[in-house]
Amino acid sequence: MTNKKEMDDLDTLERDLLENNISLEKIRDHFALLVLHVMEKTLSLNADSNIALHYLKENLSTINTLRATGTTGEISTHGFEGLWDIERKYQNSNPFTAGMARCVIHCLAGYESWEEQNQGDPTPLIYLYHDIKKTNPNTTTIFIDHFYKLIN
Repeated sequence: MTNKKEMDDLDTLERDLLENNISLEKIRDHFALLVLHVMEKTLSLNADSNIALHYLKENLSTINTLRATGTTGEISTHGFEGLWDIERKYQNSNPFTAGMARCVIHCLAGYESWEEQNQGDPTPLIYLYHDIKKTNPNTTTIFIDHFYKLIN
């Protein structure tokens, strides 16, 4: 659950991103870097989960490389089914891994889900925040600081 202070901070961040003309693509790509950072900082004791996290990291790194080189046509199919398989497999047994899979899916799929569920938000920032917060409830400051790097 997001409290009022978090929502106010996220609203301020969103307004600042928009005022600085940060595109939805930059927000998505910056989110991908944050997801990669969170995965790299996490150690799982479950060997099966480590294999899944490694797969997620590889997919996210590939996505970032494809975008950096302008080869975006391959992104929509690269590893997509495997990501959904991980999300479903770990949904109950390892919510962190399942949540990371969902975050990587956001980086891969674009904003179709957000657009379907959008309740008038000008960016998917809060939508992305809610999914990464499910993996670690203490990510608010990390999330906000990470996105302010786009402005500063």
